[in-house]
Amino acid sequence: MFQLYLSLSLLFALTFANSSSESMWRVTTKIWQECNRINEDVASCLQTKLISTIDRAVRTDYLPLWDSVAIVSNTNASRSDFGRAISEDDLAKAKKQGKLTDILWDRMANFISSRTVKIDLPKLSAEELKSGVEEGRGKMKKMMSMMMMGGAMKAMMVIPLALGLLFLLAGKALIVAKV
Repeated sequence: MFQLYLSLSLLFALTFANSSSESMWRVTTKIWQECNRINEDVASCLQTKLISTIDRAVRTDYLPLWDSVAIVSNTNASRSDFGRAISEDDLAKAKKQGKLTDILWDRMANFISSRTVKIDLPKLSAEELKSGVEEGRGKMKKMMSMMMMGGAMKAMMVIPLALGLLFLLAGKALIVAKV
């Protein structure tokens, strides 16, 4: 069951990289209907789809996920490290032999080890950074007194509860001592 969830999540992540939610939903339902239409195990169908998706992703050097996050190919990794793309006949043979999961794990490991996650940070000038920090400090000075008052009010509410609990324990001790 874990393999099914892992296969689904990686398939969706690679298929839907940088696409709209409507197209994601259409592709999701299409893949699910294809796998349900064929009278076979849904997990093996999803695994074959994932293997073919990974083979397509290996051929791309830059795979954008969000606006500033992308999966980039390492400079030392070459496409020859992955071998040739697996054909449908090879996938059918592997499915009959029960080696589909091994092929999937091998392809996933090769893909992950040959990629790097690239995060683009926003470009800020020194003036923008300085004004942002100064603005934050000014807001903090105004908010500090209100935060201190909130802490004091909280303490004023908790102290009577603590004293009540202390009196309760002292009363219980006196009752137990008399018996």
